[in-house]
Amino acid sequence: MIRAAEGGTLPLRFLDSKEIHPPGEATPQRVAVRIVAATHADLERMMKEGRFREDLYHRLNVVHFRVPPLRERRDEIAPLIERFLGRYAEEYGKSHIRMSDETMAHLLLYAWPGNVRELSSEMRRLAAFLESGSVIQNRDLSPKFFEERHSPPPVTSDDARALSVRVDRPLSEIAQDVEMAALTYAMRATNGRMDLAARRLGLSRKGLYLKRLRLGL
Repeated sequence: MIRAAEGGTLPLRFLDSKEIHPPGEATPQRVAVRIVAATHADLERMMKEGRFREDLYHRLNVVHFRVPPLRERRDEIAPLIERFLGRYAEEYGKSHIRMSDETMAHLLLYAWPGNVRELSSEMRRLAAFLESGSVIQNRDLSPKFFEERHSPPPVTSDDARALSVRVDRPLSEIAQDVEMAALTYAMRATNGRMDLAARRLGLSRKGLYLKRLRLGL
């Protein structure tokens, strides 16, 4: 039926009637199927602008699920990395390719605008180019993963362990500057070892990750 509508119009009455009319049959037949429609577009806004039919929207939007972007599901990033990396390494006949702690931490903080497809594509690229037994470092990642890095706050003292801050500002800004400086120093002092840096700061590894995420480090 879709091919027969080439160059013309295909009414989606099926969404209401749940009936199809096979070619050569005298009468329509009812079928029981689920209709799943997915989109990245803001359909409610498009309806208000007259760019999406309201009746079609309500026919489709019976049960609505919002799948959050990957950046809002960061606890899933590491398992997905391991899964895709293992799958593609096997596909290319390789084994024991893994992420360094520093690189994993960097990918956990990446925005992933392309969501899971972007992650899958990068893991496939890494598996294709690296040898068995490789430990993936930051230099192995695509350049795009470093385009939005935030610069750490400057330390304004001759002593790298000290920080001078202006106190004529909101307390939240002062606290943020101190936290950023402390986290930056701890990561540098431990050569990017998340576990050691967290121990120095009196945090759990997850606590350190969450603070880095909040501060954009």
